[in-house]
Amino acid sequence: MKRLLPLFSVSVLLSCSVSGVLENQSFMSLPAEYDDIMVSTDNLFLFADLKGNDSYKTKSGDRDAEMVSLESLLDRKASEQIVFKSLIIKQIPFLDNRNEKKVMFSMARHDRYDEDSTTFVKTFLIETSDTLNGSVIKTVATMIPDVSYINMYGASSVSFLEKSTYRGIILFSDLYGNLHDIYTYGDGPIGDARLIPLEEDGAYAGKRYISILAAVNTKSDSEDSFAKELEASYCIAESSLKPPSKWYPDNWDDYDGHDELDDLHPIESGGGGGPPHPYEPVKYRISLHTTSGGRVSGSGEYVRHALVICRANPDMGFDFSRWVGNLSGKPFHVSFQIRSDIEATAYFINILAPAKLPCWDKERGLANPLVDMKIAPTSKWMTNYIGSTFGWTRTDRDGNRKHHSGIDLYAEPGTPLYAICDGVISQTDKYVTCQPMRIGKKTYPPEYKGDKNDAGNRFTLEGTIDGEIVKFSYWHLDAGKPVAINPRTGQPFRPGDRVYRGEVIAYSGRTGNAFDVHFPHLHLTVTKNGSRINPEDYLNGKVSRSPDKRKISSTEITGIKCDEEDKELFADYAF
Repeated sequence: MKRLLPLFSVSVLLSCSVSGVLENQSFMSLPAEYDDIMVSTDNLFLFADLKGNDSYKTKSGDRDAEMVSLESLLDRKASEQIVFKSLIIKQIPFLDNRNEKKVMFSMARHDRYDEDSTTFVKTFLIETSDTLNGSVIKTVATMIPDVSYINMYGASSVSFLEKSTYRGIILFSDLYGNLHDIYTYGDGPIGDARLIPLEEDGAYAGKRYISILAAVNTKSDSEDSFAKELEASYCIAESSLKPPSKWYPDNWDDYDGHDELDDLHPIESGGGGGPPHPYEPVKYRISLHTTSGGRVSGSGEYVRHALVICRANPDMGFDFSRWVGNLSGKPFHVSFQIRSDIEATAYFINILAPAKLPCWDKERGLANPLVDMKIAPTSKWMTNYIGSTFGWTRTDRDGNRKHHSGIDLYAEPGTPLYAICDGVISQTDKYVTCQPMRIGKKTYPPEYKGDKNDAGNRFTLEGTIDGEIVKFSYWHLDAGKPVAINPRTGQPFRPGDRVYRGEVIAYSGRTGNAFDVHFPHLHLTVTKNGSRINPEDYLNGKVSRSPDKRKISSTEITGIKCDEEDKELFADYAF
């Protein structure tokens, strides 16, 4: 079995800006360590042997290669280093970096010079020392920036130690010029970066080429700069397609080329693939989701500080409504530099039949659990509604006072219930979805052996409000469809799932002791610091009471604020 090279070289290391963390140092005097390493002058331009990797020569003329020492190529006076955690990373530029080594960088082969596609090459020898175990990794990085990057930042900004804004390709070679990795940096997910296939059946689509400019004119001897001869065009693969399945052992040092796949593990997708390693580039993941009515784009893995573009595209007949999650408040088209993981869900509305959302109070950051907020009567003979509010508001048939743990809000079975705030479905409070409907029947079916609590189907949403954890419990949920579908998983919301304000999370019902009530409702309880408190403190609006506070003067929740969702139009973001 042929040994395969990992897609990630451990020498890739840092793919991002580390300002404020890294110590940048210059050092003038270093030992000449590479006098004994002889390299071919044929490879010096890219310091990477691309033979067999879809190289397309537009100029013939092979010759016996001259050999020079690697040390003679290095510009040690311009060396720099950074310290990152236990690593000391040294960057030694090649002497040729002082000159402009022209190439063309494009998505197609070229046989003529195109000035608009012209870029250059910079080469660095990278030494990475780990102070914890004493290991030293040595590699050569050939950086080929994208033309747009040169136009924006200039040639002087190209540095292996500082790649916060870098766009282009880096070839990683060993000290003798043998190619190990090809890695792309840019605006798209780094998962689009792929190694040049080493097998005949590994051809990829979406190839990218570099073409070396020769110093001589074409056969026409034209002085037109656009007629300069191209020495060679080399393919560097970049594809959004997944690479062919490959397998890598746990320990490369112990690998002997056997074929037993039981001891091997598949490549992880994303980020160019390859076995995991503690020195991989720092990268972040964007996870975008959507409800029905549209599509989203921009999901994937990106190197830190990369420019990211995320879009929410509505289908015919729909319009963009809002993002929830990290992109909350942003427009449908948002671009930013990424500095953390991002998760967001796009919501769309039907133009002809727009769904109404619960009102929310922007100042307090709270929404209501229902679109229509009304107190539910406790019974046909109790007309003051006080028994549906929190506290010692009820009496039994013997006249004894009873405590009511929450507030009852009128809701017919199947009514959508919304998240009051951002939070998670509690993993410690009861999560019950199995209770059956019992209209007109006090007893449960004999075959039912599950939860029989009077709260019925229920779960709790935990959110942080004013720096404190507050729990909102939704009781008496529907028997057939108690919990809504999580748009990020495609499954019903489960304990531990992230929830965002204004999302449908459940449906009202008549489970528990609400099976025979005349007025179905959502029973909402609120807990803070382990104690049940009045849910009215966290409603958007207030319950209208008579002056003596013992009667409800209106079934409607009044004073509700309906603030508009803010959407920024033009701004610079950094997540």
